[in-house]
Amino acid sequence: MAEQEDIIRAAEFYLNTKVTWEESAEQKDKFTSDHVIYDVWVTHAGYAFKANYQCNPQFVEPEKYDILQSIIRDAAIATDYGSGGFPDFVEDFGTPDSIHKAFIAFQKMQEARDFFSNCEIDNNTIRTLDRVFDEKQENILEVVETLEMKRELEHPTLPEGYHYIEDLKKRIPLSDVDQCAVDSISFDGDMDDLVSEAADSAVDVYTANLLEWYKVPVNQGYVQQAIDDGLCEGVQDIDKLIQAGQILAYSEEINDHIKEIVQVCLYNELIDEGYTAISDELNSRVKSIAQDFTIGADNNLAMAWDEVMCAIDEISEGSDLCPPKLTIEEVRSSFGPSYSSSVKDLGEVSKQASQELMNHQAVNPPSKTVQAR
Repeated sequence: MAEQEDIIRAAEFYLNTKVTWEESAEQKDKFTSDHVIYDVWVTHAGYAFKANYQCNPQFVEPEKYDILQSIIRDAAIATDYGSGGFPDFVEDFGTPDSIHKAFIAFQKMQEARDFFSNCEIDNNTIRTLDRVFDEKQENILEVVETLEMKRELEHPTLPEGYHYIEDLKKRIPLSDVDQCAVDSISFDGDMDDLVSEAADSAVDVYTANLLEWYKVPVNQGYVQQAIDDGLCEGVQDIDKLIQAGQILAYSEEINDHIKEIVQVCLYNELIDEGYTAISDELNSRVKSIAQDFTIGADNNLAMAWDEVMCAIDEISEGSDLCPPKLTIEEVRSSFGPSYSSSVKDLGEVSKQASQELMNHQAVNPPSKTVQAR
């Protein structure tokens, strides 16, 4: 069961990682004259990593699986040797006339390990991925196929002109303070009060964090402004003084980003209403409504939401063939995959794949060698 879970975890890592490559402009230090060096870009969990990969295209073209396995192996080796393990690494893999090359290779391996660390993948998981990628390629790719079918069933590819609302939300960069505002703002509350409450909820509570924030010169100006405005009268506690400055700073930040915050709030309301995808036309109307929103002129979000509902009605009247909003059930029925049209079908596929995983026997453990980069 543990082995099956490791395979599934490896398949999920494969599926959630984007890999692109192209032939490198620099073709130096190749393994053989027939090898080609490729520049590789890997993206996972919002983090990007650039590496090199070598292979002989006369025999095998670059493949996502092989490239990922190479990077995982590099990270695993760096994990095994640790940050100060270069002397041991040279002793195992280097030669007296190639210490410089060995040092560069070791640095690249450390960069691969740091990439995994940024993605919050710990050392034990790196070692597990290294082993499973080496031993279970066929099983991993079988699970990848099953997961792709499952995702396509649950989250079908939309036709041109439609977007998943969650994907639209991801395109809007929000700071932690902005997100506090999104979480705090209601559609019927007074916006001035809600902004103040959101700024207050975003302040730090730990002294170390407050002092770190205060180190920035511009933040010191906010604290002084709070004092000058009489917001700290009688306050002697340094934490409370800094928090008063943070409230001013965060209120200003929320006000500066209010249009983006309102847009995300409108998306969230559409999701709460049961919709999962919207058309280009409705999305343009939502963005326009958010761009026109101004605190003071608009006391709450109720009017903005009314405008969204009016836009939905107008677009719907203009065309019955292209509805402006779709529920997940409508998406699945209209755009779901024909090869797996029911949960029952998917269950059979998953059951069969799981049984194959359980029946597969472990092979010999991999030898520890440096993979082609």
